[in-house]
Amino acid sequence: MARLTALSPSIPVFDYSLYAIWSLRAAFEGTETDPALIDGGKVWFLYANEILDKLSQEKKTFEGRLAAPGSKYSGKEWVGFSPERLNLWKAADQ
Repeated sequence: MARLTALSPSIPVFDYSLYAIWSLRAAFEGTETDPALIDGGKVWFLYANEILDKLSQEKKTFEGRLAAPGSKYSGKEWVGFSPERLNLWKAADQ
């Protein structure tokens, strides 16, 4: 999914960016850590870092609660990508 999403600027049908939100939320926004989820989140940075940066700068959003924050950040009003959220994911990935 990450590799296909990386192609999405040139081929929009490959936009699986909601899967990025779900993977990164599971990996870095929960109250518990799971090494498998963290590894899954890292794959998005490996293959789709540039598009994640772009979507965050554009503040791409999704309907309803599809892209709501994880339990650790339930007070945030995130509904998609944002620079703040991306910085949190990148800091947690370090």
